Amino acid sequence: MSLPDDATLVALCERMGSGDSDAAAEMWDAVSPWVYAALLRLLRDPEAAELLSRRTLVEMWRAAPLYDQHVGRPLLWALSMARSLGVEWLEERRRAHASGPATTPPSLAERAEAREASGHISAALDASGHRDHLEAAWFSHPIDESGAAVPNPATLDEPLRAFARALAEG
Repeated sequence: MSLPDDATLVALCERMGSGDSDAAAEMWDAVSPWVYAALLRLLRDPEAAELLSRRTLVEMWRAAPLYDQHVGRPLLWALSMARSLGVEWLEERRRAHASGPATTPPSLAERAEAREASGHISAALDASGHRDHLEAAWFSHPIDESGAAVPNPATLDEPLRAFARALAEG
């Protein structure tokens, strides 16, 4: 696989920018092996690499009127677009995996209930008089009254008890 000629690719970009669909086909023939190889290496999924290779060409078609040969080489432009699409795909996949199957966004009532519960918890934290200690412990940075790190988790016993009492009362 040899590198496509820059002058040819620049001319194809210009033709694509003026709406020449034959130029898009020629561009596909010239850059698709490179784009696919880069996406396959990034994604390690042949189907996704093929899909995003085609999407890269569509994005090139859309952006072709804006292409400026003085900004960069067309093949690097294509590879940059492909990489952006690949990273986006990986992030979407990671989010989907993290949220698990069959998750649905909370309803308005569930969100209102969560806000109300959050308000009760916040009020209980304030009423306990130990909000700083408890928040610091929650975020793994326990501190004492002077702002120094708390070396012993047992020092959180009283703040936790006070929070539990305040939560139970209100």
